[in-house]
Amino acid sequence: MEKVQLTNSELKDLVRRSDNYAIGALLALCPTDTNEEGFQSYSDSKILNEVADFYLKKGYLTEKQVAVIRPKLEKYMDRIIKKGFTPADPGDQFSFNIKGMFKKQKTKDAIKVDDETIKLKFPYNAELVAKIKNINGRKFIPGEKSWTIPLTLVNVDKILEWEFQLDENLSQWYNEINQDIKEIAVPKMNDILKPFQKKGVSFIESKNGRALIADSMGLGKTLQAIAWLQLNREKDVFPALIVVPAAVKENWKREFEKFTDFGKTVETVYGTKPYKIKGKIIVINFDILKDWYENIKTDIRPNTIIVDEIHKIKGKQNPGKKKEQEVKRVAVMLKLAKQVKYFIGLTGTPILNKPIELYNPLKMIKPTLFPNRHAFAYKYCDAKKTQFGTDYSGAKNTRELHEILVREIMIRRKKEDVLKDMKGKVRSITPLEIDNRKEYKRAYTDLINYLREIDVNRAVKAQRAKTLAKINTLKQLAVKGKLAQATNWVEDMIENEKLVLFVYHTNTAKMFMEKFGNQAVQYVGGMTKKQRQQAQDKFWKDDNIRLFVGNIEAAGTGINLQCASHVAFLEFPWSPGLYSQCEDRLDRIGQKNLVNVWNLIAQNSIEENIIVKLENKAKVISAVVDGEDGDNTGIFNELIHEFYDELKDKKLVN
Repeated sequence: MEKVQLTNSELKDLVRRSDNYAIGALLALCPTDTNEEGFQSYSDSKILNEVADFYLKKGYLTEKQVAVIRPKLEKYMDRIIKKGFTPADPGDQFSFNIKGMFKKQKTKDAIKVDDETIKLKFPYNAELVAKIKNINGRKFIPGEKSWTIPLTLVNVDKILEWEFQLDENLSQWYNEINQDIKEIAVPKMNDILKPFQKKGVSFIESKNGRALIADSMGLGKTLQAIAWLQLNREKDVFPALIVVPAAVKENWKREFEKFTDFGKTVETVYGTKPYKIKGKIIVINFDILKDWYENIKTDIRPNTIIVDEIHKIKGKQNPGKKKEQEVKRVAVMLKLAKQVKYFIGLTGTPILNKPIELYNPLKMIKPTLFPNRHAFAYKYCDAKKTQFGTDYSGAKNTRELHEILVREIMIRRKKEDVLKDMKGKVRSITPLEIDNRKEYKRAYTDLINYLREIDVNRAVKAQRAKTLAKINTLKQLAVKGKLAQATNWVEDMIENEKLVLFVYHTNTAKMFMEKFGNQAVQYVGGMTKKQRQQAQDKFWKDDNIRLFVGNIEAAGTGINLQCASHVAFLEFPWSPGLYSQCEDRLDRIGQKNLVNVWNLIAQNSIEENIIVKLENKAKVISAVVDGEDGDNTGIFNELIHEFYDELKDKKLVN
């Protein structure tokens, strides 16, 4: 018979007139957890659940019970309708309330309904019902006296433990997804990837392109995500949308160009006003995502989304305007996640300090895993009612949560797990946009005009001091322009790791100390020997001190900082020897981890020329401990000659 969707007033009238409709409404609403949100009082929740349990056991209700539930049900008409309440018959009879209509279920059967749902049919058993009620996202189907639960590995593990029989489709799904992960060769990248990185790519593939890569910082999560796209380049993974913090946007493009031939198809998005996108790989930062949503949905229509630092999409965490922006960002990401076939999250800290911050990322990657946020919060966040509302800031059952994540969607390796594959140090360039481009361009033009007036020999010899002053002006403007982006990058890094940050100027060190004072120490010129030792000791011994801000000359020699494995350069020396010595404050005997060297480069600036020369020379020299390599003029001279070569190419000098 055709089913009819009721309005609030229609259902309320039928519940008042018909016992069968009252019972039908009750079973659409209950049974549910007594602490589930949506009830106006604990009393309503308790009474309605107890009466629903009575009906399911006995198959009938007394007149007194029906009289008690009617006024309570009227409070929840919209919720009952939302849960899918529709009459099986337009009359006063509900087919599922007629005693003796159903054949008694004799076996425990589990049926795969679709890619998201399992249906459970079984003889009534109060203990088994209680177990099913503990499954996040379970629903009771009154008309069939059956239950549905989300299709997940963990849920199939449970129902097998409860001795359910899987139907053929469910059994096939379980066996296929439950196989051991086999290493997959990635065309054109196989020689680049470390063994554990190949396993990460294979893991994403085994999860059908919906996974969380939660490796520690510096283990190549970006590379693994790129490799998965490379592996599936002939399939339906494009267009691919890469959502990242602004500070690493250009770095993603650089990595694609470095390791694949996707380079020409990678497009980086700028600004809040959408425009025509031609690339098949689109890199966009979190902050402008909401402005591009309609364009992404209707024009780009990605098949894959990769989110770097996915733990940032937590929502409702910050006060004021920032909170509003986060809420909008989460809403947009949740919508986009539903529209794509593949979704990969990357983070070095999947749970952070509060499991509730993990809920939105999990909802994006695998919606069926924890469909009900409130149930997740009560089970894993120790949710408590307070006079100000519900407090979700706690944590409990974290071991169970970790095991579920590993079973379902997450692979996580720490540095100590992969040391055999990662030795020595790895240098990375992180391009940062500058916010003073016009000012920088004026100084650059001034330098070029100056060089046009003199020959190269005078520039590097007779007028070296003046030339060096103009070069240093460019360097300082590059640092000034990237400070905001660099500060955000440092803030992200020290969430999880200790970081040594090398700078040249005292004012730069002072700025970082003002920003991160309670988490930082500095080691700069002008400090006494005692003050320097105290700074070093504090960085070693205090877990709350995450940032060591060191002057390149003062902290570049003679100290040991192996308690950290991440070192970043915000400013750069002319000497490759001094550059190497700064790195070696961490890469020393006693270092247990791979050392990651992060060069924070102002994009399209003189720093790009300098770092290339520094790294090339640093690879072939042996830095002299507590000394210099004697070649401080080499990089400067090469730089000036490059400028003149550029001018000659443009026929601006002879």
